[in-house]
Amino acid sequence: MIQVAELTKSYGETRAIEGITFTARPGRVTALLGPNGAGKTTTLRILLGLSQPDAGTATIGGWQYRALGDPTRTVGALLEWDTFHPSRSGRVHLRALAAITGLAECRVDAVLDLVELGGVADRRVRTYSQGMRRRLGLAAALLGDPVVFVADEPQGGLDPQGMRWLRELLRQLADDGRTVLVSSHLLAEVARVADDVVIVDRGRVVDRGPLAELVGTDEPGARLEELFLERTKGLAGS
Repeated sequence: MIQVAELTKSYGETRAIEGITFTARPGRVTALLGPNGAGKTTTLRILLGLSQPDAGTATIGGWQYRALGDPTRTVGALLEWDTFHPSRSGRVHLRALAAITGLAECRVDAVLDLVELGGVADRRVRTYSQGMRRRLGLAAALLGDPVVFVADEPQGGLDPQGMRWLRELLRQLADDGRTVLVSSHLLAEVARVADDVVIVDRGRVVDRGPLAELVGTDEPGARLEELFLERTKGLAGS
């Protein structure tokens, strides 16, 4: 379980987030939504130990990320999508990660199959499309077979077929009992996979709860967009 409580962070005189509080539970897909600059990425960076809060806590299974005994097998995270050496193949990239983190090499083939890159695994990454790079990033995040998966804008760069595949992957991860937390701007996609949503605006949570309770089951994509624009004062994308 992910628990974020009263999380606050400023950069100089700019308050990035203030009092962010929510829970992401096992077996559910939780979507973190908000306009650009609302504080989504700041929240995820603090959760993953990449930034320190001024106040509040963000824990995974009751522990801060830096205190986890085996973070690779606990959390699979993807915040930056293009951190590959362009001259390495996808397979070599994953093998290097497995060696560094002490994972069995057999996991490389397993995640390549999972993200459907087996056929291009031996090509150099510089030949990959943006969507293929996204899949490789997902493979890296899932290499440790983690119980928690966190991603910032995972749908970016995927074509419609890829987005459908990603929906099915996120749903399967949650159905397997994992905790899934993703940020996204694509509200129609969120409405098709999320169990719970957390909407933030100007660094604060402005709404949260089970998607079905917030928008119902009739045209959830359109209803979620209406709710989002209402809660963020119509400033989406600003």
